[in-house]
Amino acid sequence: MAKLTCALALLLAGYALGQTPNIDVRLGLWETTSVTQSAGMPQIDTSKMTPEVRQRVEESMKARGAKGPTTRTTRECMTKDKIEKNTMFNPQQMQASCKRTIVTNTRSVVEVKVECANEKYPTTATMHFEAVSRENVKGTMKMNLGPMNIDGTINAKWLSDSCGDVK
Repeated sequence: MAKLTCALALLLAGYALGQTPNIDVRLGLWETTSVTQSAGMPQIDTSKMTPEVRQRVEESMKARGAKGPTTRTTRECMTKDKIEKNTMFNPQQMQASCKRTIVTNTRSVVEVKVECANEKYPTTATMHFEAVSRENVKGTMKMNLGPMNIDGTINAKWLSDSCGDVK
């Protein structure tokens, strides 16, 4: 999930999929704020759990579902080398059952779809990012992980040419 919040890594997924990303953004220090909301929960077999453990699991799942949106802000240094070696959606790190499709790859928009044919929980995801300017990127993400759905928005802004000690 940590990579979910890295908008620029998602934006540059095209490279890892065999295409050079065309999106035109500045290199340097970026701040990304993501807001994610999940709904639904994977089914957990509680039949072999003790009543106490089953109750804790059920309470934990209810609390997680009632939590509401999660907001996270991170800073990352985007370099040409990092873009070229981006591992987001790298085929070697994805399940063999996953298919990745770049729907759009222009100077201002990148959209990627991922479909994974998992026996237990088939997964689909769509990520859409738009460079409003070279210093501002906005995006959305929708994932369906079997019975669980995750929706997110991402806003990234360029801060500086210099990254200081931020990696």
